[in-house]
Amino acid sequence: MTHFSRIVFVGLCLFTIITKAFALEKPVLTVYEDSNKIAGIEQAARDFASLYECTVNIEPKSAEEQMSLVRNAQEKNYPVPDVFVGLSEDAKTAIKDQVIEPLDFMNSDRQFYTSSSLAPFEVDSKIYASPRSVETSIVFYNKKLLLNKPKTLSDYRELYKEDKKIYPIIGLLNKFYYGFGFLNAYGAYLMDEKNSNSPVGLNKSDAKEGFKALIEYTKKYMPVEDLDKGQQYLDKLFISDKALSVINGSYAYAKYKKSGIDVGCLMLPVLDNFQRMSAFYKVKAYMIPKNSRHKDLAQKFIRFINQPEYAFKRYLICGDVVPENELFLTFSYLNDEYALTVLKQCEYSYPMPDQKFMADIWGPANAAFVKSFENAESSDENLDECVNEIELIRYERHMKGDEAYKTSKKLQINTKNCQHLNNK
Repeated sequence: MTHFSRIVFVGLCLFTIITKAFALEKPVLTVYEDSNKIAGIEQAARDFASLYECTVNIEPKSAEEQMSLVRNAQEKNYPVPDVFVGLSEDAKTAIKDQVIEPLDFMNSDRQFYTSSSLAPFEVDSKIYASPRSVETSIVFYNKKLLLNKPKTLSDYRELYKEDKKIYPIIGLLNKFYYGFGFLNAYGAYLMDEKNSNSPVGLNKSDAKEGFKALIEYTKKYMPVEDLDKGQQYLDKLFISDKALSVINGSYAYAKYKKSGIDVGCLMLPVLDNFQRMSAFYKVKAYMIPKNSRHKDLAQKFIRFINQPEYAFKRYLICGDVVPENELFLTFSYLNDEYALTVLKQCEYSYPMPDQKFMADIWGPANAAFVKSFENAESSDENLDECVNEIELIRYERHMKGDEAYKTSKKLQINTKNCQHLNNK
């Protein structure tokens, strides 16, 4: 063998060794998961890693901070996770800013999910997330004390007439976050689906009627003087048998069970206008960053762990209600009151809008509630002032060139009302 032949032979051997080494190196999928929810996906992740001959690294991160971590990493060109958990109220802005990738498989898999869980993640017929769990407000009741399940607000009134020493239902309905569900049932809205240029619809005539009905009921049948003491105080009333039921977020179920109460779950009541009271609902979902290194594998991973078998195990371990139609049938078969109530209520509830959108609403809306509960006769005027103030805030943002409001066509600025408020 000549010297040149030896060099060629050695080179080929090295090339073969290096090629095999790279071939044997498994791809590593980095997944962010809620710190206290990792146990719910560990088995699915192991099965996926075995099937697709890869390594799955699960990193504990709070779901509330994951989107900002991904954005920050993208801005600084740092490595990003391949899969993370995002919140529905952050989705539309993330899609607009091209932070996340559309999930191709969801075009065919959308049939497996409830319609309400997909709505926050769909833009231009593309779906950018796969729902992991849903949360909304429901009624928790004491099974020992409440033998006949109330369905309407009128049913709760009748219970109060029977025993005025115990409250039939309590909740922070004097706060906009919970009270909006009452107004929404009377036609109030934050975003007009038919006209995106419309101002918020908190002061429509029917909404004003609903607001009066809310104030009247709350003052007459709830400990209105104690509502400002907060949810913990109401929970004490409920746990100490001074209230038959309480309105709270679905996440409170585990806490009530741990308290020793034989707790049951109901949808929010049907109101006097024959419409069911709604609530804000939120969806946590699996997303893929735009600059993930393993997009195809990440899509396969999300689809794999959201199979009904693994999703149901996740529910049993973590208590997360997964909004899948097949699981709805499973919950029905098992007569799982909690999961069924959450899924059904979500179909009657209102998706929590984008955080930037809500930033302009919380202040004026909460102020309108405070003033109206102090003086019910001024409730109409307070709602009008609330809407005008929101429009003024947006007008000022627009004039300052805020990015969220630069496209004036997307926001109808009521300049007459804004000018009126400026002159006050």
